[in-house]
Amino acid sequence: MNNKVLIGSISGLIGVGMLAMSFLLPKSDLNVMMDASVKLLCEHPIGETKRTVEVVGSAFFINSDTLVTNEHVSPIGSSCSILTADEKQRDPVLLDTRQLWTSENPDIAVLQLDSEYEGYEFSIANLYTGPILAGTPVYGIGFPSTGATETSFAKYFESTGTENELKGNYNLLQAVLKPQVFKGVVSSEYIHNQVSYVQTDASLNPGISGGPLFLETGQLIGINTLIDNQAEDVGYSINVNELIPILSKLSIEFYSESRSLNFVRRV
Repeated sequence: MNNKVLIGSISGLIGVGMLAMSFLLPKSDLNVMMDASVKLLCEHPIGETKRTVEVVGSAFFINSDTLVTNEHVSPIGSSCSILTADEKQRDPVLLDTRQLWTSENPDIAVLQLDSEYEGYEFSIANLYTGPILAGTPVYGIGFPSTGATETSFAKYFESTGTENELKGNYNLLQAVLKPQVFKGVVSSEYIHNQVSYVQTDASLNPGISGGPLFLETGQLIGINTLIDNQAEDVGYSINVNELIPILSKLSIEFYSESRSLNFVRRV
């Protein structure tokens, strides 16, 4: 009995120690995490008709031309483009992608940026495959559909005129294209339909689906996927370990780390 108590106490101390270390780790530049995130505009086909429905979601890059999102953002047969800004022309631009993979369970889609857009560069997310501790701080990043962003986008297209007004337009555009950050902590790991999810209290909203879930060190641990409509501030992100077998099957290059204690992001 005493041995069991001792072992339990030691395990508890180790867990507390690792959690404390996670707060002391070097923090990544949040801008790097945000730069890996992109806004997707997708058109979903409706049955066998030629009609489509538009869906807005989020995604992130895992190498220079490959990005990941949810299947419900980019289901099979849909077409998706990255909405970003041409900094030289100060105009919005759509970068076309093609589908490499879609699966409903796990809810994952893998897209590739068309080769004609090689001049556009995005930050790359490193995948973290190590243990995830309850209480660890995380950042959910993406492009939620809010009244403020929709109003900014509408005003951008409505404005015309002088050079000063055009500069103002670009500020409105930047407001739309800057991802939003939702900070929270890991609650637990959760299994649903044989898929592993990371449960957090980050306030995930519609439109953030497909976006990345990062540790403070800048390592990616999940794909933002679900919110709990029956609870407040409960979100679920597909564990990145569900993504890695897909990337390996497709022979897609990615970067992963299984340890966080010796990890330092240099920017």
